Amino acid sequence: MNLIILLIFFIWGWIEISAFIVIGSEVGVVLTILGVFVTAMIGISLLKSQGRAVMDSLRTDIAQGRPPIKSVADSIGLLCGAVLMLLPGYVTDAIGLALFLPGIRTVAGLWLATRLGKSARFTSYAGTAQAGSNDHNSNFGAHFGATNRQPSSTSDRHRWDDNDIIEGEAEDKTPDQGSKTKKSDKKLN
Repeated sequence: MNLIILLIFFIWGWIEISAFIVIGSEVGVVLTILGVFVTAMIGISLLKSQGRAVMDSLRTDIAQGRPPIKSVADSIGLLCGAVLMLLPGYVTDAIGLALFLPGIRTVAGLWLATRLGKSARFTSYAGTAQAGSNDHNSNFGAHFGATNRQPSSTSDRHRWDDNDIIEGEAEDKTPDQGSKTKKSDKKLN
């Protein structure tokens, strides 16, 4: 697996250097280097503008009680597109710019979320956040291929029952009596 990753990095570097040579020979070295910085700035501005729209969509989905699957996938696609736009190179900029297109970013985000959901390392963290929730969104990770696991750390949480006693001070403010009665150090059930 490590050899495959190393091979991918070598091929990616070779493609990026080839793109720099081709573009540099056509427009010049200064414009080629300036183009890298301009594409990074475009990536940041696209992330800001489209990120707001995706976050509004996420808030709307949550407020309406729908699982925000498309919004999360769009967010993942936007994040990947922004990272690729910030990396120096024209090939990564082209791929990053493609990830800012709504249909492509949703598909890429769903694919990446599905891959993360099937990863044992990711599902152990995602399962911890979902453990013990009883709402209709508790199987959110299942939409991305995650399995519902019950981590061992949730068994250590304190569960409130009827025998718990809370000690403290209380102040009775009833408008018809006109005076405040202070009850202190009494056990409340």
